[in-house]
Amino acid sequence: MKLKPGITAKKWPKPNPRWGRYMFPTAHDITNNPWVRDPCFAVIQSILQQGYEILIVTKPEFEVIKLLCLIFRQYREKIELRFTITSADEKLLKFWEPNAPSFRERFFALKHAYLCKFKTSVSIEPFLDNNPIPLIKRVAKFCDTIWIGPMNYIEEFVKENVKEAGQSWPVGFEERYSFENLYSIYQVIKKYPQIRFKDAFLNEIEAKVGVKCNQRKTDNKIPRILMTQIQSTLDDFA
Repeated sequence: MKLKPGITAKKWPKPNPRWGRYMFPTAHDITNNPWVRDPCFAVIQSILQQGYEILIVTKPEFEVIKLLCLIFRQYREKIELRFTITSADEKLLKFWEPNAPSFRERFFALKHAYLCKFKTSVSIEPFLDNNPIPLIKRVAKFCDTIWIGPMNYIEEFVKENVKEAGQSWPVGFEERYSFENLYSIYQVIKKYPQIRFKDAFLNEIEAKVGVKCNQRKTDNKIPRILMTQIQSTLDDFA
Protein backbone atom coordinates (compact mmCIF):
# COMPACT_ATOMS: atom_id res chain seq x y z
CA MET A 1 0.00 0.00 0.00
CA LYS A 2 1.41 3.38 -1.02
CA LEU A 3 0.24 6.75 0.23
CA LYS A 4 -0.45 9.53 -2.22
CA PRO A 5 2.48 11.96 -2.28
CA GLY A 6 2.13 14.61 0.41
CA ILE A 7 -0.94 13.06 2.05
CA THR A 8 0.59 13.09 5.54
CA ALA A 9 1.67 16.71 5.09
CA LYS A 10 -1.87 17.78 4.17
CA LYS A 11 -3.15 20.83 6.00
CA TRP A 12 -6.77 20.73 7.12
CA PRO A 13 -8.84 23.71 8.26
CA LYS A 14 -8.97 24.33 11.99
CA PRO A 15 -11.22 21.64 13.55
CA ASN A 16 -14.83 22.67 14.08
CA PRO A 17 -17.02 20.67 16.52
CA ARG A 18 -19.92 20.82 14.06
CA TRP A 19 -17.93 18.77 11.53
CA GLY A 20 -17.81 15.71 13.72
CA ARG A 21 -14.80 13.41 13.41
CA TYR A 22 -12.95 11.32 10.87
CA MET A 23 -13.75 7.64 10.46
CA PHE A 24 -10.84 5.48 9.34
CA PRO A 25 -10.45 3.17 7.52
CA THR A 26 -13.51 3.10 5.26
CA ALA A 27 -12.66 0.58 2.53
CA HIS A 28 -10.16 -1.84 4.08
CA ASP A 29 -8.87 -2.98 7.47
CA ILE A 30 -5.63 -2.42 9.33
CA THR A 31 -3.69 -5.67 9.33
CA ASN A 32 -0.35 -6.43 10.95
CA ASN A 33 1.37 -6.54 7.58
CA PRO A 34 3.77 -3.56 7.74
CA TRP A 35 2.92 -2.75 4.12
CA VAL A 36 -0.64 -2.05 5.28
CA ARG A 37 -0.21 -1.11 8.93
CA ASP A 38 2.48 1.54 8.62
CA PRO A 39 0.73 3.69 5.97
CA CYS A 40 -2.48 3.48 8.00
CA PHE A 41 -0.68 4.63 11.12
CA ALA A 42 0.89 7.49 9.15
CA VAL A 43 -2.55 8.73 8.07
CA ILE A 44 -3.92 8.41 11.62
CA GLN A 45 -0.93 10.37 12.94
CA SER A 46 -1.47 13.13 10.38
CA ILE A 47 -5.17 13.49 11.23
CA LEU A 48 -4.48 13.62 14.97
CA GLN A 49 -1.68 16.14 14.61
CA GLN A 50 -4.13 18.49 12.91
CA GLY A 51 -6.28 18.41 16.05
CA TYR A 52 -9.12 16.23 14.77
CA GLU A 53 -10.85 13.38 16.55
CA ILE A 54 -10.93 9.99 14.83
CA LEU A 55 -13.08 6.86 14.96
CA ILE A 56 -11.04 3.79 14.04
CA VAL A 57 -13.24 0.90 12.89
CA THR A 58 -11.68 -2.55 12.63
CA LYS A 59 -11.95 -6.28 13.08
CA PRO A 60 -8.97 -6.03 15.37
CA GLU A 61 -5.76 -7.96 15.24
CA PHE A 62 -4.29 -7.98 18.72
CA GLU A 63 -0.75 -7.03 17.68
CA VAL A 64 -2.04 -4.07 15.67
CA ILE A 65 -4.08 -2.76 18.61
CA LYS A 66 -1.24 -3.29 21.06
CA LEU A 67 1.08 -1.22 18.87
CA LEU A 68 -1.58 1.40 18.17
CA CYS A 69 -2.24 1.88 21.88
CA LEU A 70 1.47 2.36 22.46
CA ILE A 71 2.15 4.76 19.59
CA PHE A 72 -0.95 6.91 20.01
CA ARG A 73 -1.32 6.87 23.78
CA GLN A 74 -0.83 10.65 23.98
CA TYR A 75 -3.87 11.09 21.69
CA ARG A 76 -6.19 8.68 23.49
CA GLU A 77 -8.71 11.43 24.28
CA LYS A 78 -9.16 12.07 20.54
CA ILE A 79 -9.47 8.40 19.51
CA GLU A 80 -12.35 5.96 19.72
CA LEU A 81 -11.72 2.36 18.76
CA ARG A 82 -14.75 0.54 17.42
CA PHE A 83 -14.26 -3.22 17.19
CA THR A 84 -16.50 -5.38 15.03
CA ILE A 85 -17.34 -8.51 17.05
CA THR A 86 -20.34 -10.25 15.52
CA SER A 87 -20.28 -13.56 17.41
CA ALA A 88 -18.32 -15.59 19.93
CA ASP A 89 -18.96 -18.73 17.84
CA GLU A 90 -15.76 -19.43 15.91
CA LYS A 91 -17.56 -21.64 13.40
CA LEU A 92 -19.96 -18.86 12.49
CA LEU A 93 -17.10 -16.39 12.20
CA LYS A 94 -15.13 -18.67 9.89
CA PHE A 95 -18.18 -19.12 7.68
CA TRP A 96 -19.25 -15.47 7.44
CA GLU A 97 -15.91 -13.72 7.95
CA PRO A 98 -13.22 -15.98 6.47
CA ASN A 99 -9.63 -14.91 7.16
CA ALA A 100 -10.75 -12.37 9.77
CA PRO A 101 -9.40 -12.53 13.35
CA SER A 102 -10.98 -15.01 15.74
CA PHE A 103 -13.34 -13.98 18.52
CA ARG A 104 -10.61 -14.68 21.06
CA GLU A 105 -8.18 -12.32 19.34
CA ARG A 106 -10.79 -9.57 18.95
CA PHE A 107 -11.90 -9.91 22.57
CA PHE A 108 -8.31 -9.67 23.84
CA ALA A 109 -7.77 -6.59 21.65
CA LEU A 110 -10.90 -4.98 23.12
CA LYS A 111 -9.81 -5.66 26.69
CA HIS A 112 -6.29 -4.38 26.00
CA ALA A 113 -7.52 -1.10 24.51
CA TYR A 114 -9.96 -0.59 27.37
CA LEU A 115 -7.30 -1.23 29.99
CA CYS A 116 -5.04 1.25 28.17
CA LYS A 117 -7.84 3.79 28.81
CA PHE A 118 -8.84 4.29 25.18
CA LYS A 119 -12.48 5.00 24.36
CA THR A 120 -13.90 1.75 23.06
CA SER A 121 -17.12 0.60 21.42
CA VAL A 122 -18.28 -2.63 19.82
CA SER A 123 -20.19 -3.13 16.58
CA ILE A 124 -22.32 -6.28 16.57
CA GLU A 125 -23.42 -5.75 13.00
CA PRO A 126 -24.54 -8.03 11.72
CA PHE A 127 -25.24 -10.11 14.80
CA LEU A 128 -24.65 -13.72 13.75
CA ASP A 129 -26.13 -15.51 16.77
CA ASN A 130 -29.85 -16.11 17.03
CA ASN A 131 -29.65 -14.50 20.47
CA PRO A 132 -26.89 -11.84 20.67
CA ILE A 133 -27.55 -10.97 24.31
CA PRO A 134 -24.87 -13.33 25.75
CA LEU A 135 -22.31 -11.66 23.47
CA ILE A 136 -23.52 -8.22 24.55
CA LYS A 137 -23.07 -9.21 28.21
CA ARG A 138 -19.59 -10.52 27.49
CA VAL A 139 -18.23 -7.35 25.87
CA ALA A 140 -20.25 -4.78 27.83
CA LYS A 141 -17.82 -4.05 30.65
CA PHE A 142 -15.01 -3.29 28.20
CA CYS A 143 -16.74 -0.69 26.04
CA ASP A 144 -18.70 2.53 26.27
CA THR A 145 -21.31 1.78 23.59
CA ILE A 146 -22.55 -1.27 21.69
CA TRP A 147 -24.03 -0.96 18.20
CA ILE A 148 -26.27 -3.78 17.01
CA GLY A 149 -27.83 -4.44 13.62
CA PRO A 150 -29.09 -7.24 11.34
CA MET A 151 -27.45 -8.59 8.22
CA ASN A 152 -28.26 -6.72 5.03
CA TYR A 153 -28.38 -8.09 1.48
CA ILE A 154 -28.49 -11.72 2.59
CA GLU A 155 -29.68 -13.03 -0.79
CA GLU A 156 -26.87 -11.25 -2.63
CA PHE A 157 -24.29 -12.63 -0.23
CA VAL A 158 -25.56 -16.17 -0.61
CA LYS A 159 -25.52 -15.94 -4.39
CA GLU A 160 -22.03 -14.45 -4.61
CA ASN A 161 -20.24 -16.26 -1.80
CA VAL A 162 -22.04 -19.33 -0.52
CA LYS A 163 -23.47 -21.03 -3.59
CA GLU A 164 -20.46 -20.30 -5.81
CA ALA A 165 -18.13 -21.73 -3.17
CA GLY A 166 -20.28 -24.85 -2.87
CA GLN A 167 -20.91 -24.25 0.82
CA SER A 168 -24.04 -25.31 2.65
CA TRP A 169 -26.36 -22.59 3.88
CA PRO A 170 -26.90 -22.60 7.68
CA VAL A 171 -30.37 -24.02 8.29
CA GLY A 172 -32.83 -21.45 9.60
CA PHE A 173 -30.30 -18.63 9.50
CA GLU A 174 -32.75 -16.08 8.04
CA GLU A 175 -35.06 -16.54 11.04
CA ARG A 176 -32.73 -14.60 13.32
CA TYR A 177 -33.51 -11.46 11.29
CA SER A 178 -37.26 -11.98 11.31
CA PHE A 179 -39.45 -9.30 12.83
CA GLU A 180 -40.34 -11.62 15.69
CA ASN A 181 -36.74 -12.21 16.72
CA LEU A 182 -35.66 -8.60 16.22
CA TYR A 183 -38.58 -7.39 18.31
CA SER A 184 -37.89 -9.84 21.13
CA ILE A 185 -34.26 -8.69 21.26
CA TYR A 186 -35.33 -5.06 21.11
CA GLN A 187 -37.75 -5.45 24.01
CA VAL A 188 -35.00 -6.79 26.26
CA ILE A 189 -32.16 -4.37 25.50
CA LYS A 190 -33.87 -1.11 24.50
CA LYS A 191 -33.75 0.35 28.03
CA TYR A 192 -30.00 0.08 28.47
CA PRO A 193 -28.08 3.31 27.72
CA GLN A 194 -25.07 1.44 26.39
CA ILE A 195 -27.04 0.06 23.43
CA ARG A 196 -27.21 1.76 20.02
CA PHE A 197 -29.51 0.30 17.34
CA LYS A 198 -28.55 0.53 13.68
CA ASP A 199 -31.21 2.02 11.42
CA ALA A 200 -31.88 -1.29 9.65
CA PHE A 201 -32.84 -2.84 13.00
CA LEU A 202 -35.28 -0.09 13.90
CA ASN A 203 -36.65 0.25 10.37
CA GLU A 204 -37.84 -3.37 10.41
CA ILE A 205 -39.60 -2.93 13.74
CA GLU A 206 -41.17 0.40 12.85
CA ALA A 207 -42.45 -0.97 9.54
CA LYS A 208 -44.35 -3.75 11.31
CA VAL A 209 -45.42 -1.97 14.49
CA GLY A 210 -46.27 1.32 12.79
CA VAL A 211 -44.82 3.36 15.65
CA LYS A 212 -41.52 5.20 15.88
CA CYS A 213 -39.18 3.43 18.30
CA ASN A 214 -37.57 6.65 19.56
CA GLN A 215 -34.29 4.78 19.98
CA ARG A 216 -32.19 6.42 17.27
CA LYS A 217 -29.06 7.60 19.03
CA THR A 218 -25.85 9.24 17.92
CA ASP A 219 -22.29 8.52 18.92
CA ASN A 220 -22.58 10.49 22.16
CA LYS A 221 -20.16 9.05 24.69
CA ILE A 222 -21.10 7.59 28.06
CA PRO A 223 -18.68 8.88 30.72
CA ARG A 224 -16.54 6.01 31.97
CA ILE A 225 -17.55 6.81 35.54
CA LEU A 226 -20.95 5.31 34.68
CA MET A 227 -19.57 2.02 33.37
CA THR A 228 -19.88 0.15 36.69
CA GLN A 229 -23.49 1.24 37.03
CA ILE A 230 -24.27 0.25 33.42
CA GLN A 231 -22.63 -3.15 33.82
CA SER A 232 -24.73 -3.89 36.89
CA THR A 233 -27.89 -3.22 34.89
CA LEU A 234 -26.75 -5.62 32.19
CA ASP A 235 -26.61 -8.50 34.65
CA ASP A 236 -30.36 -9.01 34.42
CA PHE A 237 -30.34 -9.62 30.66
CA ALA A 238 -32.29 -12.72 29.70
